[in-house]
Amino acid sequence: MLILGLAFDEPNDGLVGQCSTHLGKVIGDDYKMNHLDEINGLLGIHHLFETDPKTLYRQHANRLQLQGL
Repeated sequence: MLILGLAFDEPNDGLVGQCSTHLGKVIGDDYKMNHLDEINGLLGIHHLFETDPKTLYRQHANRLQLQGL
């Protein structure tokens, strides 16, 4: 992911540029996750000192549910 990320001129997760992932109102994008972390694609292994992606998505889904979406 690190080598693939060098092809971008902007912050990225290794495969997708950071601005390309912004939809709607962005409340945070400062997580240390690469693309494999975001899709839980490497046997559930993620950055040791960062938020678990499943927890992040669960919190976001709950936030959307409370808004009726």
